[in-house]
Amino acid sequence: KFEFRAVGSSQNVSLPITVLNTAVASTFAEFVSRLKKQQAVSKESAVLEVTKEFINESKNIRFEGNGYSDEWKTEARKRGLSELLTTPAALKAFGEKNEHAFLVNEKVLSQEEFDSVLHVQVERYSKKIMIEAICLMQMTKQHVLPAAFAAQQEFASSIKAVESLGEAMASLSTQRLHLRGLTETMDKVFDASAVLKKNLEEAEALPEGFEQATCLANKVVTAMSELRKSLDKLEECVPDNHWSLPKYQEMLFVR
Repeated sequence: KFEFRAVGSSQNVSLPITVLNTAVASTFAEFVSRLKKQQAVSKESAVLEVTKEFINESKNIRFEGNGYSDEWKTEARKRGLSELLTTPAALKAFGEKNEHAFLVNEKVLSQEEFDSVLHVQVERYSKKIMIEAICLMQMTKQHVLPAAFAAQQEFASSIKAVESLGEAMASLSTQRLHLRGLTETMDKVFDASAVLKKNLEEAEALPEGFEQATCLANKVVTAMSELRKSLDKLEECVPDNHWSLPKYQEMLFVR
C-alpha cells in the first residue's frame, strides 16, 4: 500500500512527478524484460509468473494496516526498512547510487544532472530553514516579547492599584497567579530563543551540504518547535489589544 500526498505549497511539483513517472516506467521495463525470458506455455501464465515474482519481492514494503501507527514503525524496523524522518535524511538516501539509478538508466537525468538537482535541493532546504529561524527570532523580539512586557506591566500595575485600596480589596490570588504564569512563560521564551540562536550559529559555522542541513534539521528545527510551544502559550496569556500579530481565529473568521 502506498500513499502519495500533495507536495508543500512552496514546492514545485515537477521533480516528484518526474521521479514517480520514471519509477513506474522503469518498473514496467523490468516487468517486460522478465516477461520475455519466461518459457510459459501461454501469455497469461507468463504474466502471472512475473506478477508473482514482483509480489514476493515487494513483500517487505507492503503493509495493510495503519501506516501512521506505531505498529507500522515497529514492523518496518523488523523488516529492515529505513525510517527517514527529516528532509536531509531522505535526500541523503536518495543520493545513494542504487536509489536513483533508475533516473539515469531511463535517461531522464544524467548522473551530473542528478547531482546538480540534489545539490540544489539540499542548499534550498538549508537556506529556507535559516531564513525561517531568523524570522522567528525577529518576530519574537520585535512583536511577541514587547507585547508580553506591556501585558506584564499592565497586570502588575493593576495589582498594585488594587493593593493601594487597602487590605479589604487586596485578595489578588487569581491576578497574581496569572501574572506569575505570564512571567514564567516569558522566561521559557527567553530560554528557548537562546537555544535557537546557539543552534543556528552552530549550523551556520558548518560547511554547506548534508552536514549543515542535518544540523539544521536535528537541532535548529527542534529548537524552533520548542520556542513555538512557548510562544503559543504566551499568546493565550497576553490580552488581544497588546498582540500585534494576527491570530489564527482572526485570519479565518474575524478579519
